[in-house]
Amino acid sequence: MAAAPIPGPGQPGGDDWDADADLARFLDEVNAGRIPVPDEDPAAPAVMVTLGEAADVDPAALAAMAGPDGLGGEGFAQDKTADALRPGPLLAALTENAAASVPALSDNELLGLVSAARRLQNRAEYLELAGIAEFTARRAAQFEASKARGDPRGCRAGEFADAELASELLTTAHEASGRMDLAVCLATRLPARSPGWRPG
Repeated sequence: MAAAPIPGPGQPGGDDWDADADLARFLDEVNAGRIPVPDEDPAAPAVMVTLGEAADVDPAALAAMAGPDGLGGEGFAQDKTADALRPGPLLAALTENAAASVPALSDNELLGLVSAARRLQNRAEYLELAGIAEFTARRAAQFEASKARGDPRGCRAGEFADAELASELLTTAHEASGRMDLAVCLATRLPARSPGWRPG
């Protein structure tokens, strides 16, 4: 194995190398336009992951689902791999891709699209109710603490949680209150049906 070359005079690592002067020379070259500066790409995401990484899918299984026709193709048919794929980024991508060309789908693929859309909808419902259950538990704890401090009615923390949630869901306070009740029941009375949920 060859030895590393010894830095010459004025080179980085040499005895007489001046880092500040070297940086100043570099900036002068940039300002003079002799060293090009690449344009920033504001559209580039800060983090990039593949669909397989995001969905924790084996690369071989992903390749089998993609097939020669891209993410749609035969992999989306009801009796193919994607039909049993759990809801997540990969299924969402497959579904979006298939929905972009609905007239080209076979009857089998069309029903696979409907089934996948329903699984994604159910997952979204689960995520929403999980968030509402936690929100409800937090506001209930705030309300009890505020009541224990002797705060007057109408001025207690967490007292109008249903109205707060309603403004986020763009619905009525009555409907938001019903969602809160459902979320709490699922989290506390049916914990085995709600993996990851914890009673508030």
